[in-house]
Amino acid sequence: NQKFQFLVGGYGSSKSYHIALKLILKLLEEKRTALVIREVYDTHRESTFSLLQEIVSDLGIDHVVKCRSSPLALTFRNGSSILFKGLDKPEKLKSINNISMIWIEECSEV
Repeated sequence: NQKFQFLVGGYGSSKSYHIALKLILKLLEEKRTALVIREVYDTHRESTFSLLQEIVSDLGIDHVVKCRSSPLALTFRNGSSILFKGLDKPEKLKSINNISMIWIEECSEV
């Protein structure tokens, strides 16, 4: 229930896994839109998107959460969604509506 969370730890300390799992569980509970940001958009596919796909599969909720690969997005049966953007094209961040959660991956790069 905190407004901000900063996860700090070394390589392999499960920071990304923790936030990805928490994000999915929150969006299953409440209809919300989350935005996942990395420095470069193209790096999402092998990192954040792949991790979220893996968690959806591991939880066995493929029938409730759909993973779309073009453009990258996860949509939930309850209307929640996860969008992916990169800071390499910041003008594309201006018109996104109704974002209530933001995950900044590798924020030290930003």
